Amino acid sequence: AHNLVRRYRLDPKGATFEAHRPEGETTTEFFASADNWTRPVQIRTGPDGALYVVDMYRSVIEHTRWIPADRLAKLDPRLGDTMGRIYRVFPRGTKLRPVRDLTQLDGPALVAALDTPNGTTRDIVHQMLLLRKDQADSEPLAKLAASNKLPAVRVQALSVLDGIGGLTSPLLLQALEDPDAHVRRHAVRLCEPRLATTPELADACLKLTHDPEAAVR
Repeated sequence: AHNLVRRYRLDPKGATFEAHRPEGETTTEFFASADNWTRPVQIRTGPDGALYVVDMYRSVIEHTRWIPADRLAKLDPRLGDTMGRIYRVFPRGTKLRPVRDLTQLDGPALVAALDTPNGTTRDIVHQMLLLRKDQADSEPLAKLAASNKLPAVRVQALSVLDGIGGLTSPLLLQALEDPDAHVRRHAVRLCEPRLATTPELADACLKLTHDPEAAVR
């Protein structure tokens, strides 16, 4: 309903986060407009690394059900429905990543494309690997899950393996001892359907009950 985008910094706090306005930005906004039709409704990171801000740009955003009939008779609730905008935001002088055509990659190259700090690209690759459901992808995915330097890549590789039926107990046991709390936490989630039949996984999860960062309950 507002005409702005406010930026917060998320700082880890146990299993969750605390949001703070960054120093130097307490009296300004990341994005603000004096145009009261401006309605920023979504922000996504693109595969090129830029931020994409979706501006619905509408005169009225309230559902007509909640507008009194006499007031509604004087309004055009569709006004502006052809005028939406998308802003592409990135720092001056920054060279954005090239956007790859992932549909042209074979299995090994697609798995390798999961190794990126860009979450949007990882999500697209994740979806494509699930659609392929090729067991030949399991071995390179296991290598990513076991030893990739980025915790987010390790988590996503574990999740893809789970989705294609290639996730093994030894890999989960290793993930439960991962130095990164996010990986340990997701490993517990992935263990859940196996706990009744795999005692070693249940025992390893129980050891995390006092892990404040993994927050196993």
